[in-house]
Parts: sequence; structure tokens; C-alpha cells
Amino acid sequence: MLIFSAIGVLILRKTQQLEKERFFAGELQIDTISDSRALGYSGQRKLVQDSAGNIFVGYRKDYQKNAEIFIAKISQTLSDWRISGTEKPIISIERNNDQRVPSLAIDAKNTLHVVWYGSDTENKKNNRQIKYSRKSSDAENWESWRNIAYVSGYENDELWQEHPMLLAGKDDTLYVAWEGKDEENEKQQIKFSKSNTGGAVWTKWKNISPSKNNTHSRPALIEDKNGKLYLFAYSSLGNEDNLQQIQYASSSDQGETWTAWQAISDSFFDSRHISVTIDKLEKIHVVWRAQTMIDGPSQIIYRNFYDDRWSEIEIVSPSENYQFFPNIGTNQSGAIYVSWMESPDPAEFPRENPTGSLGLISFLKKERFQPPFKISEKNNILYPNLSEKNNLDKFVPVFYAQQLNEKELNLKLKFFDSSK
Repeated sequence: MLIFSAIGVLILRKTQQLEKERFFAGELQIDTISDSRALGYSGQRKLVQDSAGNIFVGYRKDYQKNAEIFIAKISQTLSDWRISGTEKPIISIERNNDQRVPSLAIDAKNTLHVVWYGSDTENKKNNRQIKYSRKSSDAENWESWRNIAYVSGYENDELWQEHPMLLAGKDDTLYVAWEGKDEENEKQQIKFSKSNTGGAVWTKWKNISPSKNNTHSRPALIEDKNGKLYLFAYSSLGNEDNLQQIQYASSSDQGETWTAWQAISDSFFDSRHISVTIDKLEKIHVVWRAQTMIDGPSQIIYRNFYDDRWSEIEIVSPSENYQFFPNIGTNQSGAIYVSWMESPDPAEFPRENPTGSLGLISFLKKERFQPPFKISEKNNILYPNLSEKNNLDKFVPVFYAQQLNEKELNLKLKFFDSSK
């Protein structure tokens, strides 16, 4: 009797496992768009998950002759997935003002927060400021948008704010970092603001360790369990050949003060487009794209930071092709994974503007990245995005665009098994 009971339990578990794998199999079609940069670039997180398992993805899409911010919700039913939020933007800013590059975060109360950049000023469509909205888990609509930290001095197309990155930290403190010029800086600096009120009130912006002679671009932000902030960006600061380098600064007082920028990339080669995560052991994992040899193709580079020491620089998956725009993340089981684009076309490197190419994802196991999986068999993938952390113990959601032609792309979500 006990033997038959044990066999029954094994059969039930196997059936449940197969049913779960079927549930996460295949691709989910999220939306169809016409903007090839709807998910670009690295740094800003466009995929988050709440404690109930709902997945949210952010992107920009043309709507009534403007580019507006959309956030789709992918929720689990008993046997399938339900997709909502693709018909209308979370808000609509009229007057022919395009909105760009959303960054999502979700707090411990399952309140969803989003920042992006765009103009709201008639006849000044490039007066782009950092905008914010939020939606609680029980609310039907998003709150009215606001410019959270207005930077004055706009006079022409050069003085705008862009590429914000949002982090929901300890005690639901919200942090935003972005790049932008101002009245005292002709080159863009990394700017910072925070909210201790869940997004209701934001501090006045400030520049993080500014430099009059150097630009700072595309920030990425992470927090450890003690509340220490680590801010990453790329800049030619301190590089005699004016090559872009991966820099980082840290703060132990919620961003009130910051250390000086320190470079962590190889100073002989151009390095850009950072993505960062922190695992349950408090190890920080950083990826970016860089050359590794003169006239060689760009590759995805990896380093980690643990016990106050940086690991050696290594290539995630060496290739003869050019590699672009990495994303890195972790899940409940502690798996670390990286996604990126890859193509024989240099795509105007180092100022990349790639078209659809091979999309790849690799998992870190036994301190080595494994041979990558193809996100799709077709070479038409753009900007695969990962969540910085996801609540699934095994499956990893990847959000990406699939280019059908010059004016039509499908947005898709696909799950990969981190245990394989």
C-alpha cells in the first residue's frame, strides 16, 4: 500500500511539473508597435513583478500621433495568461509632445511606479523633463503625471533631461537617477532625486560628483541590504584618450553624499551601457559592452563586487560578432543571467543603433557563464529586457521586440528555465 502511495505521489509531482512547464512554454504576444527603440536602451528596467506573480512591462508606442508611455499587465489565470493595458497609455500628454524611455519599479506594497522623460510644453517639444506617475495595486487608474525635479534653463534642443532609472529601496524609499545638462553644466551630468513619501514629494535634484569637462551617461542604480546605494554610469572622466569608461560612486546616507567616481572598466577600450543586479548573498553583478582588442567587435563584459573587492574582467560569451545592450538579473533561487543582442553588423559602433539581430541569454553556473540560449530562432530581436529581480524560483521572463519590417515590431514575453 505504501509503495502504491509513493508511486502516486511521484506521478502527481511529475504531472504538476509538466503542467507548470507547459504553462511557461512558448511566447506571449504583448503588443504590436512601429517604434524600433520602444525598449531601448540598457539601464532602465522595463520589466517588474509583484508579489502575486503579475508581470508588468513598460514601453513607448505611437498613440494619436504622439509617442506615449504604455505599461502592460500580464497576469496568471488558472490555465493561461491575461494581457491588459495595451489599448491606451497610462497618461496622455498632448500638444505633439513625445514621451520616451520608461523605467519601472514596484515597492513592498505592490504600488507600481514609473519614470520617463518628455516634454509637455507647447512649441517646445524638446524641453524634456523627468516625469513620474504611480498606481497602487487596488487602483483602477494611474495618478496624474508630474515633473518630479524640474531643471530650469531650457533654451534650445541641447538642454534636456533623459534616460531616468528608478529604484524602489528599503522602507519603500524611491530613488531616481538620470542624465542631463543644466545652467551650470554644458555637458550632461548624473542627476539624482529621491522620495521618502512613496512618490508624493521629491527632493530637489542635484548632480552626483559633477565634472565640468566630461559627460556622464545612462545611470544604473542598486541598493544593498544595509541601504547603501551604488550608482553606475559611463563617462570619459580620467581617461586620457577620451574613451567612455564604466564608473561607479556609492552613498551610505540615502544619497545625501556620494564618493568620487571610480572606473572599473579597461581604460584602453570604449565601454558603455551598464546593467547591474545584486544577489541574495549581497554580491553585486555588473555587465556592460566594450571592445576587448583593437579593431575587434564589442563584447559583453562582466565583473562582480563582493567583500569590498572587484573580480577580474571577463567576457560573458566570446564571439566574432558585435554584442550590444546587456541586461542582467537574478531570481529567488539565486540564479544570475544576462541577455543581449548580437550581430556581425557593427551598427555604427561605438554609437550603436542596431536593427534586429540575434537575441541571447546566458546563465551563470559554478562561477562560469554557460553557452547561451537563443531567445528566438529568428535574427530579428531588439533590446531583450530582464527584471533586476524576479519572484519566480525557476523561470526567467524576457521581454523583447521582434522586428517584422521597418515599421512593424511585435513585443513578446518568453520564459527560460534557469535550472537547465
